Amino acid sequence: MFNILLWQSKLRIFFGVTSLLLILFWIPEGLTERLWVGVVLGLACPLLVLGRRRELNREAYAMILSSLPRRRRWQLWGLTPALFIVVLWSMVIAQGSWHLGLIFVSWGVCCVSIADLFDKRLNRLPEAWLSTVISVAILGGAPFWGALLFGRTAFAPWIATLCISAHPVYSGLKSVGKLSLQDEILYEVTQSGLVEVHPLPWWFGSIILVGISVLCCEITARSTLREAM
Repeated sequence: MFNILLWQSKLRIFFGVTSLLLILFWIPEGLTERLWVGVVLGLACPLLVLGRRRELNREAYAMILSSLPRRRRWQLWGLTPALFIVVLWSMVIAQGSWHLGLIFVSWGVCCVSIADLFDKRLNRLPEAWLSTVISVAILGGAPFWGALLFGRTAFAPWIATLCISAHPVYSGLKSVGKLSLQDEILYEVTQSGLVEVHPLPWWFGSIILVGISVLCCEITARSTLREAM
């Protein structure tokens, strides 16, 4: 079964390694820009997951999976190639910092888990793509859409706290001792230094992302594979 999964993911592994080489040559020197590249890579995570059940044949996949004694384990095995690429991407973004590595591994795992959930639950591949991209964009763009609610008494300070302090870029800057709220790029775009934000540990955002990943994996394992239309 695992050999089938590896064979099925060979093009995705090739894409991941190729993109890794491109990132090595084109990654920005600035820390903030580099962290935003890591966030944007979340939008590439669907390329590592979506469509893999259709390539294997959804009916055959459902039959094989139903006969396995530990479905959750095989759900995770199926994501192994994608998670391997996520770890490589995170290493490039982290550049030796285990704090940054942990933050962006959790970010990539979350994006992969969301994509895998929609890949199983939605019949049509375009629907799965759209749902995944929207979900990842909402998480990655939280400081921008959340800025519309910053400063409003009814939502202060929790919206700003979750959208800023728990975001991978802000968490990453804080983890290496930078003043994330006063970062030049983030301040100009979101005016983060002008809103009330409760201080959170740098690992708080990773805990949220891991929680989302576990929830997605559990729903994926419990849900029935729907027949393709």
